[in-house]
Amino acid sequence: MRHPKAMKKVQKELEDVVGLGRMVEESDLGKLDYLSMVVKETMRLHPVAPLLVPHAATEDCTVNGYHIPKKSRVIINAWAIGRDPSAWTDAEEFIPERFEGSDVDVRGNHFQLIPFGSGRRRCPGMQLALIVVQLMLAQLVHCFDWELPNNMLPEELDMSEVLDDAGGSAKAPSLKEFKKSKLKSSSSSGDPIIVSYFPVIPIAFDCDCDSFAACKQKQVLNLSMTTICLAEEYGGELQEPTTLSLSMLGKYEAKSVCIGMKELGLAPDCATYNTMINAFCREGDTENAFKLWHEMKCQGLISNSITCDLLLRGLCDKNEIEKALDVLDGMLAVGFLLTSFTHRILLNAASKSGRADTILQMHHKLVSMGLNLTRDVYNNLITILCRLGMTRKATSVLKEILDWRRISSRY
Repeated sequence: MRHPKAMKKVQKELEDVVGLGRMVEESDLGKLDYLSMVVKETMRLHPVAPLLVPHAATEDCTVNGYHIPKKSRVIINAWAIGRDPSAWTDAEEFIPERFEGSDVDVRGNHFQLIPFGSGRRRCPGMQLALIVVQLMLAQLVHCFDWELPNNMLPEELDMSEVLDDAGGSAKAPSLKEFKKSKLKSSSSSGDPIIVSYFPVIPIAFDCDCDSFAACKQKQVLNLSMTTICLAEEYGGELQEPTTLSLSMLGKYEAKSVCIGMKELGLAPDCATYNTMINAFCREGDTENAFKLWHEMKCQGLISNSITCDLLLRGLCDKNEIEKALDVLDGMLAVGFLLTSFTHRILLNAASKSGRADTILQMHHKLVSMGLNLTRDVYNNLITILCRLGMTRKATSVLKEILDWRRISSRY
């Protein structure tokens, strides 16, 4: 962020080598020379372990005239070595190009750059770390364009590394602070976006775009504990977006995460079960989704409208409409109210028949079950009819809206 020119050069290299039609892969890393230079320069200025791992002398020895007794603790200041002006030109400046045509690497073969140590006692995870750092940086720069907020200049960004009163690194915000940090803004398309935080695992970003170039334009970002999800997907009625951000778990199995929570002594709540139910429904595993729903009731937890809508959507996706209506009857019996989002789910399921009468029957059935006629409800009906090319039926619904407005205003 403090070096936008270097970032643009990395992006240009990624576009030339990888293109905009796919994600960066591990096999691409060997061809990304400038990216490698950026990683080297970053590790030179900001080594992960500034003093490396302490070592001990196994016997008395003398190094450059210094006597080191046996069992002495030896610490190497890699941070100072990386900024030594006798080893580096403009040592305090971020200049990735200094490694162009140079054989200096970060693997401990050159003493002026040893972020992982050197020799037999160097970091055993070095190779994995290099791959992960390069791949993560490449993905972030390839997927998104980054800029500072509020017209901030690069040199105004505070990158100082501070210690807390106890001598440790600066403390990360607590979960409570994270929850207070929920932020609502607007995406480029005008859809509401919810920024929420989940403190357990990074969540893989799932995208239905045709190409990575299109994905980049969506501006939907998922970083470590920060998840940004479109509220529209849940009908804009989310009360607890924090937990539902787990709806796309990638390769992490939802069940194993829940088991891990229990092992840590964390009791799953309604939102946790909603997350799990959503994950299973997305996989088409409604059987396990219902097992969780029943387990939820056994735990004394009360379902909410989100639970109902998730189960309905899972069943409707499998074309089990009758079973979905049975679930809805059960929910209504215990006091749930029908919403426009529930209406949309069931109308979408009915529209698979391609018949206007089936769609309208579903609509009237939901009205008879207590659905309030609102503008959103009518909009759902018109949208689905128009999507199927049934414009005459949609026009008659529009006329019904106008009649409804006249009656309600007269009343």
